[in-house]
Amino acid sequence: SAWYGQVVLFCVTVSVFMHAASGLRHFVLDIGAGYELDTNKLWSVLSPLIGIVLALAFWAVPLLR
Repeated sequence: SAWYGQVVLFCVTVSVFMHAASGLRHFVLDIGAGYELDTNKLWSVLSPLIGIVLALAFWAVPLLR
């Protein structure tokens, strides 16, 4: 349980959740919504933030017990 291994696992988890959030964003675009410039800019900023928040929540459970 080296600290650098946990950092790598955290980064992998962030990338998985960011990929999922981006996939949801593209799903919404595929159904024809979210093409407005302001909405598209908002989701392009929120996708990485959602990934980071979900990864933090995911890792908070095992690290805080």
